[in-house]
Amino acid sequence: MEKPQDSQRLNVHKRRLVKYVDNVIGARLREIRIRLGLTTNKVASLMRCGQSTVSKFENGVLYPNGDYVKRFANKMKLLEFEKGELLHLVELFSEDISNWNLTAKGVLRRLIHQNTEIYKWSEQIRVFNWTGIPNLLHTPGYATSIFKAASGLKVIDESNIVQELEDRRKILNDKRKLFYFVLSENALRLNFCNEDVAKEQFDWLKKCFLEDNIKIRILPTSIRLEVLPFTNFYVFDKKLVLIILKHGAVKIWNKSQIQEYIDDFKDLETICISSRDEFNQYLDSIIVERSKYVME
Repeated sequence: MEKPQDSQRLNVHKRRLVKYVDNVIGARLREIRIRLGLTTNKVASLMRCGQSTVSKFENGVLYPNGDYVKRFANKMKLLEFEKGELLHLVELFSEDISNWNLTAKGVLRRLIHQNTEIYKWSEQIRVFNWTGIPNLLHTPGYATSIFKAASGLKVIDESNIVQELEDRRKILNDKRKLFYFVLSENALRLNFCNEDVAKEQFDWLKKCFLEDNIKIRILPTSIRLEVLPFTNFYVFDKKLVLIILKHGAVKIWNKSQIQEYIDDFKDLETICISSRDEFNQYLDSIIVERSKYVME
């Protein structure tokens, strides 16, 4: 039987999980506003709502619904792909978190397994992540923190997580494979682990950056995006694209569509932070900022 204190602790962690996934949409709304050179007051005027409401949406205090996002997209005169991407974010995170199976054997566990086998037969792997650091690059501490944040448990069986990560490290260490990662700044700023775990994860990213067969790029939210595909997607060789959704992945096998995603990925790479010094400095600056508000 679930103890009252366990239930209360689980609810606290669920609220925290809601907070950081809400910030994904808020960061996207802010990026669009900054890109268009608008103030929060101007957006409020266009949307006919209070300036505080706009700020709360951007900071993840309030959660915008689909109707707001559609009106926002129309008022900002966004292109169809941007409108679709925003609505995809709303769909991705709109489900009531209290109804999720937030355990180490639930949704997150299934997501960890869904593309490991594909990694093994692919020679070139391209990953675009807006909502988190790709699981192929996780440290054990970072992966464990995800499960703890999702399940609400302070102690979990970490053996399965560690084994899964070891299997993925073997894939990452295969020098015959080429890996290309584009990570959004927003993905790096999500707060569900303490500062030490975040620093260990960032140090690992710095080490991976030095590998000849691995390219890691950072996409700042302030950059004007001419193209932005779906929130998270993977391109495996020129054979398959996986678009990650709430309960699984959409698979694309069409050759012309796959090429479009490869082209979009290359476009994203050109506007990313790519030099080693800038990459390290950017990660260090995020760690410094995290220390001010990181979740205990």
